[in-house]
Amino acid sequence: MAHGLNAAKGWIFTENIIDSLLYAYAGSGVLTALGVTEKGAPDMSVDVAAGTYRTNGTKVTKGATTNVAITAAHATLYRKDIIVGDDGGTISVVDGTPMARQEAGETGPDTYQPTAPLIPANKILLAEIWVAPTVTEIYDVDIEELGVLVFDVDDSPVNAATEIAISSNWAFDHQVIGRHSEILLTPKASSTGAEGTLFYDSDDDHVYVATE
Repeated sequence: MAHGLNAAKGWIFTENIIDSLLYAYAGSGVLTALGVTEKGAPDMSVDVAAGTYRTNGTKVTKGATTNVAITAAHATLYRKDIIVGDDGGTISVVDGTPMARQEAGETGPDTYQPTAPLIPANKILLAEIWVAPTVTEIYDVDIEELGVLVFDVDDSPVNAATEIAISSNWAFDHQVIGRHSEILLTPKASSTGAEGTLFYDSDDDHVYVATE
């Protein structure tokens, strides 16, 4: 699955795209796979590949392809639907509102109208579907994959609860603090010493340990 946002194409950065990036910063997003593609024999549905994602603090594993039906196209107007995954493991479509196309001649993310529906609470965005008037089949060209990759890290508190040894004397664990993240270095039980915070300095491109 090609996760990412193509600013070079001149895509319009919608509220959904910005929200997806903010959700990813907080840990909600795609962990593995979940590519959205046309059905093997194209019709008014799309296939979402097996994979894993996290939303609302819940990790969800989908062990098989999920087929999602797309509502029939409008007779004269265009629509943008979104494919989302929720914290209960359901992958579904949220229908957009049919509208005239703006700008004329453009398609998909190159248009600012129709607008896509907003991402519902406790769900992550996987793709946006372009539904042109009267179409009866959805193809890959109509699908824009907008899932944002996140890392599967252990966010449990430190203090040796889930430590991972990196030497005979030190262990580390990942900890989320508000909207920021740190790696805390903690002395193992057999050693003495101060705890330290591992941080990255973008000015000189080095990683340092600040002890306390």
